[in-house]
Amino acid sequence: LTDIAKHVFGMAKGLPSGAPAREPTQALRERILANSPDILAFTSLTGGRRVMGPEAKVGKHMEKLGRTEVWILPSPSPTALWNWNARTWHDLAKAVKRAS
Repeated sequence: LTDIAKHVFGMAKGLPSGAPAREPTQALRERILANSPDILAFTSLTGGRRVMGPEAKVGKHMEKLGRTEVWILPSPSPTALWNWNARTWHDLAKAVKRAS
């Protein structure tokens, strides 16, 4: 579901402004709505904000995509240690257990 940046790659801060573009981001939203997973998590604040809006924060979102519960997690990348917080990952694990 998450392969939305077809022609750019790298760390979020190195991507061109506006990447991933509006069309692939909208296509991802449509795939989420069509597949309707119970829970979906972004492991990138940048990616999560492209789909959920520029004010999106790390954690569980009150706004759903269709019936899908959306989470934005701190990146597990070593280059994102400044933003690392395992608590959100643990909270998501609890939500997944409750949903199954």
